[in-house]
Amino acid sequence: MALIQDVMPRGPIALKAFLAEHGLRQKDCAHGVGVPEASVSLWLSGFQRPREAHLRAIEVWTDGAVPASWWLTDEERAEIAKIKPFQPSATPANDPPPSSPRRKPRRSRVAA
Repeated sequence: MALIQDVMPRGPIALKAFLAEHGLRQKDCAHGVGVPEASVSLWLSGFQRPREAHLRAIEVWTDGAVPASWWLTDEERAEIAKIKPFQPSATPANDPPPSSPRRKPRRSRVAA
């Protein structure tokens, strides 16, 4: 099993560069994103990847300088590239939609 640092995505590198460029520390990032400083340390070292919500928070906090997609590995990008967009089947507009099985009407109960 490969550790994330063995296939380091661009996210940690870009976040480190962002912090350095703006004279910020890990605790500044932690405060801005709303996580413990230890989490930022793990992200920057490549031992852990931020959860989806934190990826989005990093993207917003850095004003797009560190996009969420930059935390994907090359292997993950390759897998995503294989996915084809959903294509709805062409159904003529005058054809009714497929019907669902009909239920028997309920009998009403009358109190005697």
